[in-house]
Amino acid sequence: VNLFCDVQSSSGSTSMSSICAASLAMLQGGLPLKSMVAGVATGLVLGKDYTNTGTHCILSDIQGIEDALGYMDLKVGGTREGITTCQLDIKEFNGIPMDLMRRCLERNWVDRNKILDFMETKISTHKPSLKSTAPVSSVINSKSKTNSLTSPGWRRKVYKLEESLGVFVYTLSPTLLYLFGSSSEKHSEALKAINSILEVYSRPELEFGSLYRARVTQVRPYGLMVELYPNQ
Repeated sequence: VNLFCDVQSSSGSTSMSSICAASLAMLQGGLPLKSMVAGVATGLVLGKDYTNTGTHCILSDIQGIEDALGYMDLKVGGTREGITTCQLDIKEFNGIPMDLMRRCLERNWVDRNKILDFMETKISTHKPSLKSTAPVSSVINSKSKTNSLTSPGWRRKVYKLEESLGVFVYTLSPTLLYLFGSSSEKHSEALKAINSILEVYSRPELEFGSLYRARVTQVRPYGLMVELYPNQ
């Protein structure tokens, strides 16, 4: 799933706000997420006499000026259970002691949970169905209807279907089709059209030992090529 988030203006982390917006958008759109994800940026300001126990201040959801003048920009995205993405920038400082780094991550986790609490007041689970404008794809098994989906006549009909409805039809195998529609409406319309085409190309039910009238199409040294049904 590719998500695009346009931020018009900000004084904080646009990437972390995009994580939150993406989670809400996917749930609203009907995508079943395992867990909701939020993101927040954590900053750090150090005093002149800083040592492992010296003066410092951990900042939550830092703004642009705090990022520019601070010593650290720690961006963390994740769920209540763990971290899914992390980025750390350090300025004018030779590393961060492990104990301080642990406290920064703990603060970020607390802040992240507060954001998740608020997000869950708006939507806590995915919608029961996809929006009508959401893309839909499916795999169609035509084994019970036709012997092959590789004939020229079949491909001509598929090309016309793709052009008229704006869908994509790909032949996975002689009996399997992949159908992609940019919306559920187009997907449903294309699915009905494909089923109608498959009915035309329905598999002949032949009985062993029976007599059939056929058209001879080719004469080969080893025998004859005959056509029992058109496009078969």
